[in-house]
Amino acid sequence: MSPADRRLAVPAALAAALAGLGAGAPPASAEAGARILSVQILDRDGTRADRPLDRRRTYRYRVRYRVGGADTLRVGRALTLLGPARRPVLLVRPAGATQPAGTYTARGTLRLRRNDPTGLYRLRYAVRVRDPRTGDSVRRLTTVGLRFRNPSRA
Repeated sequence: MSPADRRLAVPAALAAALAGLGAGAPPASAEAGARILSVQILDRDGTRADRPLDRRRTYRYRVRYRVGGADTLRVGRALTLLGPARRPVLLVRPAGATQPAGTYTARGTLRLRRNDPTGLYRLRYAVRVRDPRTGDSVRRLTTVGLRFRNPSRA
């Protein structure tokens, strides 16, 4: 056996020995994880809303997110719409649910009150995932800017 062949034989033998011990196998349960894939603002008919948004109209939001980890996870979600003064004007916090790992879609309605000012609003969406067996917890947050205007008077 040449010296070059011996150098290749040792790592191959070591890899085979470690594989036999299960060192290369994935863990039995992965850590809890979350990822927000997209946030969309839609008109009532489900098409993407034109920007800037008309403060008199009702819009819908659609958030796609993925959770991963154990077989069953405790998932909590929260939407906060912050006004131009960075104070909450809308809070949506559905009850937490136990869900298997996978991709999900959350939907809801956005509407400003009559006395809410025009300007730049911030939509914050958070997903919190907790593995009930290990206690591992992950929180993901995304923020989208939305400009609301008064309708044009024509």
